[in-house]
Amino acid sequence: MAIQNAVEKSVKWDSLFPNVSSLASDGTSLNSGARSGIWERLSQMRQLQENGKDVPLLKIWCAVHRSALAWNSVCSLVAEVNYLIRDAAALATYCHSSGVRTRELHKVATENKLKVLRLPQYFEVRWSRSIRAILMYLKTSPDADANVYLKNWLKKYRLHLSCFLMDAVMLYSRFQMKLQSDSVLVFNLVKEREKFLARLAAAKEKPVTGGWEELFLSTIKVILHESDESENE
Repeated sequence: MAIQNAVEKSVKWDSLFPNVSSLASDGTSLNSGARSGIWERLSQMRQLQENGKDVPLLKIWCAVHRSALAWNSVCSLVAEVNYLIRDAAALATYCHSSGVRTRELHKVATENKLKVLRLPQYFEVRWSRSIRAILMYLKTSPDADANVYLKNWLKKYRLHLSCFLMDAVMLYSRFQMKLQSDSVLVFNLVKEREKFLARLAAAKEKPVTGGWEELFLSTIKVILHESDESENE
């Protein structure tokens, strides 16, 4: 077994394994398979040891990996989120499929002191630091396709949903970081999950303080207010 061979390079397996109390990994079949998964194979090895039946192995599915699967399900099953992410990926592809566009994008970003980052797979908060640079580029580009993308991404509902999702992912990433911290034990997982769900429910009723949705709504109010004043004049 690869794990055993790796351990043997630094310490004797027979002296280490009897002291192992638990296993933690992601939930792939390679690890958690009922017949030949690593969990099952190590459990069988434990049974063969002296007093092995009295000291069972505790198998733990990594909470962060499992929560990533939950977010992946949201991205796949919630139509609005799925469409938004696909459109974001298409926009990133449009920018990066051309070397000229990529150079122009970086030039516009540099001139406006903005950052350009790769679009992460799970629509992480980092996307928020790229979208402004991309929109600035689309605004200055003479390309007809750029104008189509710009109009699509400047729609109020699209921007509002994007900002809400960025706040949700920010809360989610903090939740995952909490799960990885030394201050959380397996016994605390349910409590931490309930705290996160409460914060997420609160975000539905009121924008996250200092978040993107709060900034978006305050900016929209300013724009609408200025528009009303200009009409009155």
